[in-house]
Amino acid sequence: MSNKLKYSVAVLLALTVGTTAIAQTPKGMKMLGMSDFEDFDIDKDGKVSKEEIRGRREIAVRSMDLNGDETLSAEELMQQHTQRAQLSVKRMIKELDSNGDGSLSFAELKKSRHIRNLSRMFDRLDKDNDGYISKDEVQRMKNLLKR
Repeated sequence: MSNKLKYSVAVLLALTVGTTAIAQTPKGMKMLGMSDFEDFDIDKDGKVSKEEIRGRREIAVRSMDLNGDETLSAEELMQQHTQRAQLSVKRMIKELDSNGDGSLSFAELKKSRHIRNLSRMFDRLDKDNDGYISKDEVQRMKNLLKR
């Protein structure tokens, strides 16, 4: 994989996955995991540099330090993970709860795009199309990702 492609993938991951910290932006408080491209483009030149990504990451890390002691305690980290999990669950229920009862049936879960994505990922890993993923197929994918 070329360096340009690796950098592009890293930027896309940063934009889509991000971090779950809440940070102060010019628009107010917002989840960095939900950032728009413009939030990373600090100098507003229409491009995102490694330095801009590092800057956003710095803001995210500092925002997790709730007591300002420049260290992250287990409690501070747990609070961030708890908030992320709560948001993720609410979003998942909102997206998949087709009957509006506030919970997800197995039938509703089977319709999840995540399940479809896992199926597509399985198909990509199963290079010989035998319906199984071998250790060699997994290792081949790991090697491709390391490049």
